[in-house]
Parts: sequence; C-alpha cells; structure tokens
Amino acid sequence: MPTEKQRLVLVVDDEDVVIQIFQETFAGQNEFVLDTAKTVDEALQKISVVSFDIVFLDMKLDYRFAGMKILREIVRLEIAAQSTGRTILKSFVVIMSGSVCFDDFMPEAYELGALCFIPKPVTFTPAFVRRALNRLGLPLLAKPSV
Repeated sequence: MPTEKQRLVLVVDDEDVVIQIFQETFAGQNEFVLDTAKTVDEALQKISVVSFDIVFLDMKLDYRFAGMKILREIVRLEIAAQSTGRTILKSFVVIMSGSVCFDDFMPEAYELGALCFIPKPVTFTPAFVRRALNRLGLPLLAKPSV
C-alpha cells in the first residue's frame, strides 16, 4: 500500500520493451509506485479500484483507439466520484502512440484532459521517462550510481 507521499503511476502499453523501461526507471526509488497493464480490460480493472496520479497510455492496444476507452473511463470515474461528494485524485494522462493518426483522437483526448502526447517511435530510456515526469512537475531523480 502506498504512503501519502508516494505517487501512483500506471503504464498501459502492450510492448514489453516500453514496460521494461518504465520498470527500470522506477526501480530502487520510493517516490513512485509503478503498476502496469498490457490490455484494455486489465487497465479498466485497475483504474476502477485505484486513482493514479499519472497514466502513460498507449492509444493502440487490443484495437485501434483502445486508449480512448480507458481515458473516457478515467474521466467518468472522476465525475462519478465528484457527484457523490467524494474527493478523488485527477489523473495526469500522457498519451503515447505511433500507429494511429494524431488528428483522429487528440481533439477529444485534450477535451477529456489529456496533458500531452508522446509520438512513437521514441527511444524510451529511463532518462526520457524522468524528463517527462519532471516536465509534469513530478520529479524523479536518477538512480544513484554505485
């Protein structure tokens, strides 16, 4: 169970290499708790029980624009919680994609609150992930060298 000071991060991507880079980036630190999902159903199950601080969301998982289903559900859950008077964490959502056209989904994604778009292919490295988090105001320092 995370502490109050820890940030919860969900990476939704079906590419093992992307998941591995995020796992490497967050290994050995205590500021963030990383969770991953490789399918739409797995991601929907996780967001139904946990409010994540940040979600890195691939747009094409099981099918084209699958990420939009997840983004819409994040927003629906946030609105449902607010309507009952519950305080809920609003997730920062970063969309990642290289296989679907940006113009086909980004107007709706921005309207739903997506913060930014990372076009693939990109060289995912721990340094790249740290820079992305730093730009979102969620600093993650490099793992100290031994």
